[in-house]
Amino acid sequence: MATAAAAQAEGLAGGDAVSARSTDQIHGLHALLERQGHKPYELFRCGDELQTLRVIFRDRRFGTPVWMLDNSPTVEHGGTASIWSPWNVNASTIFVEGARPFGDRTCQGWFFNSDFSRMRPAPGGRPAVWSPEDPDIYYAPASPEGNVTRNNWRTGAREVVAQWEPLSWPASGKRVYGLTRDERYIFVDLPNRGIFVPFEHDENQPIPPLPLYDGRPIGPGGQSIGGNHFCVIYKHADFGDLIALRTGMLVDRQTGERTNIVAPLCGNTNYLRAFHEGRIKYPQGEQWNAYGLPWFTAQVRLPTDLSIDQLYDLWRNLPHATHGHESTSPDWQYIATDGNPTRIVRVRDGQSRSVRLSPDGTNYHLHWRQHPRFFVGWVRGWHFGSYARPKNANIEFQVFFDGTCQPIVDTGHRFNGYYAGGDFSMLSPDATKIQYGSSMTGRFRNYIAVMARPRPPQSLAWRAEGQAVALTWQPSSYHHETRGYLVYRSETSGGSYALLTPEPVEGTSWRDASVEPGRAYCYVVTALEHAGLESGYSAEAAHAGVDLSAGRNAPLVVYAEAEDSIRDLAIEILPGLAMGVDRAEASDWYYLYRHPEAERGAAELTLNVAAAGRYHVWTRLRSQGQQHGRWELTLGEHSLRAGTDQDAWTWVRAGTGPVALDAGLATVGLATADAAVQLDLLCLATEAGFVPEGPRPEDRTPPPPPTGVQVEQVGERAVRLAWTRPADPRLAHYQVYASREADFEPGQETLVGSPTYEQLIDWGLRAGTRYHYAVTAVDRRGNESVPLRAQTAIPPRAAAPVEIELTFAAAELTGPFERSEGAGTRGTAYAVPLDPANNRAAWRVEIPRAGDYYLWLRHLRRGTGQRGDDVQQEVRVRANGQRVAVLGGGLTDLNATDRLIAKDHPLAPSLWTWAWPGEADLQRTRLPAGSVELVLDNLAPNVRYDALLLTDEPSFVPGDGRLRQR
Repeated sequence: MATAAAAQAEGLAGGDAVSARSTDQIHGLHALLERQGHKPYELFRCGDELQTLRVIFRDRRFGTPVWMLDNSPTVEHGGTASIWSPWNVNASTIFVEGARPFGDRTCQGWFFNSDFSRMRPAPGGRPAVWSPEDPDIYYAPASPEGNVTRNNWRTGAREVVAQWEPLSWPASGKRVYGLTRDERYIFVDLPNRGIFVPFEHDENQPIPPLPLYDGRPIGPGGQSIGGNHFCVIYKHADFGDLIALRTGMLVDRQTGERTNIVAPLCGNTNYLRAFHEGRIKYPQGEQWNAYGLPWFTAQVRLPTDLSIDQLYDLWRNLPHATHGHESTSPDWQYIATDGNPTRIVRVRDGQSRSVRLSPDGTNYHLHWRQHPRFFVGWVRGWHFGSYARPKNANIEFQVFFDGTCQPIVDTGHRFNGYYAGGDFSMLSPDATKIQYGSSMTGRFRNYIAVMARPRPPQSLAWRAEGQAVALTWQPSSYHHETRGYLVYRSETSGGSYALLTPEPVEGTSWRDASVEPGRAYCYVVTALEHAGLESGYSAEAAHAGVDLSAGRNAPLVVYAEAEDSIRDLAIEILPGLAMGVDRAEASDWYYLYRHPEAERGAAELTLNVAAAGRYHVWTRLRSQGQQHGRWELTLGEHSLRAGTDQDAWTWVRAGTGPVALDAGLATVGLATADAAVQLDLLCLATEAGFVPEGPRPEDRTPPPPPTGVQVEQVGERAVRLAWTRPADPRLAHYQVYASREADFEPGQETLVGSPTYEQLIDWGLRAGTRYHYAVTAVDRRGNESVPLRAQTAIPPRAAAPVEIELTFAAAELTGPFERSEGAGTRGTAYAVPLDPANNRAAWRVEIPRAGDYYLWLRHLRRGTGQRGDDVQQEVRVRANGQRVAVLGGGLTDLNATDRLIAKDHPLAPSLWTWAWPGEADLQRTRLPAGSVELVLDNLAPNVRYDALLLTDEPSFVPGDGRLRQR
């Protein structure tokens, strides 16, 4: 299926997509990026939690809502690696990494509460696997050395489930990738790469070397051998034919009992036959020591005397072994592997199809598991070595099983050269959101992109119950994240619904006791996630009421989303129709179109007709390239056609007149042979004069604005805004905008925060600047109030800021250095230490006044440009002989060949790297006034050093090069 996605990828790129993207890499968040300097964490402390500073904006290319989870001057990698879910079972919390001061300690891991207003330190580190029963419980660590613990993220309680003596392994260690399928055991991979053992190859039943897992299994002798991912090696030079096995330990979640096992690492039928037919040569006794598995010498459960089906079930019962380069479908029938192309492999027989997300780029990491018909994958933003941008660079895609794909978000990654520099996206439990990491702002932060709206409940029904209307409904197929339900009512069918339940209903029934006898009502119900996302409306329960008169004939309007006809089909059903996305204007964001490789597509949609009658049928269509196209609809014996050549969504009547329908469930057939025309929504109406408008009607009334906004300066460069919440139960969050212009128009360029609580601390401000603020209220439908305005002024500095640039070309260098010229340098040459143990660089500098300074080191590691070519960098700084700072931050994060910084090379200015002075917050370096000798030693090998910049201005950020992202 490579053709469909490849054509879409080419069409999306439209030539070089980089130029279009890079002009707005930060999606317009200019005011936010101006906030630099010391974050006053003490002002964000609330007991055992920190207030967060979420920012909600829209992707400028694709219209997708995106949440920056917190704005802190730290590095927050997406530490999930597309393996360990950041979300708990109902998505009422999410785990992120990132060093933040918390009292007298610095915490590296954090849990957000459900509305993203607070975060608390993680008591047991990163979750390896979440409890399927209790959303507060998780098991850790992901790489256990001596135990597995059960942790409560809310209370901080921690208990040991199982414990053992730590062992030394010849290669990689232990990993926890999840629970067994029956949810009884935690499985610990020992080692996490599996092992290779000899086996008897049957040429009549060849095992394909399938890339169905991630790792380089340990072979005889305790060394990692073989290519990455593959399940079999034929004719190894030293060991002959080898087959990969899964080895590990089952830990009972309740009792802590441990069982050592060997299991298949692949579900391919011929692979399993090797086990069933006894052709595996398992290690015996002390031979297990060669694999670093001494426990197995005493006791191990081997997969012997099992049928093919039993072996297949054993494989399926264990969590998939992956580092994010592969991901299974929810039923484990298929595994998708990243690369170029992305492959979708059927496990039993190895049949595969391919998807290209970029004609010249690579899909790096993916995540499936939540929905059978799609997974998510990211196109890496550059090629290692050359740092050339491929087409569709940095785009996260929703990749469908049928070979089509749709863009979700442009992550805006900046260049890096290390493992954690990917986005590592993961789907939420109901596949409405993806969590990912990005260096878009220069420093890594965690984001959520809202890729789909929650599903509304199903089968809404009513009955009269005394003098009340009793409503019942069923949860949708995807309701893990549902916090509750909201009930709406109208006196007219099809719209203008009023909210009846300010607080969500926890169950699947509700009783409306406010009805008037003899009056008919129409009800819809929505689902509300813990994260605050609300679904669209359910199907309507119409003509509901108490003591209604017989023969009532009020107009009826029925809406149905076209994409519901295919979105939950079984994985292998290919109807010739595909799902497209338009998050700006399509009703419920998705629509149908003919699959690029099909001559004709057809599907069926079921809808509920409240009452028998004659219905006019409407379709919401648009066409690409002003080509006329049409859809064919069937309702019972009726065949209708509707078409358009309009490129904007347009309501078109299907057929020439109404069709007679009975009350109850009706099946609508949808079919098209035209590639250009797309179908968004259906509408059935009993009134001849009714003409639908726009998407399915939802509340578009903005909430009232907040009141009583006050601004208080609470720090040298920080202010607190506070206001009063408006009385509106629909409220979701606030948007806070700031500008130096008094009459500015609030927009994404001036957005600085999106709190869910009635205050915001705006930090990282500039001295001597007047700030004008606008605060708005936003409801769950995205309706935004008029702004409430305020202003404040930050006092000026006592003296002008100091900025001193010291180049290595002008330094007094001790020991042998290479001195070379290169493009993009601040000095006339850069210096590379050739004897780091004895090299040093010194400057005699005049410091105009004593105080705190910030030291920015500009460097670039020499290397091949490939991942992993890093070096530890902890450059010591001495002032007049006294050690005052350590610069560099640890491992470098990008390396480049000399060719890329040769004279006039266009990439050079964007590769030179500034080491941000600090980890969780800016690092102050105290310097005396007067003549100071600054000496740098412990320089890192094979690193080009260009300049050292000193400033006493905390809001300073260099305007050239890049920031180190580790």
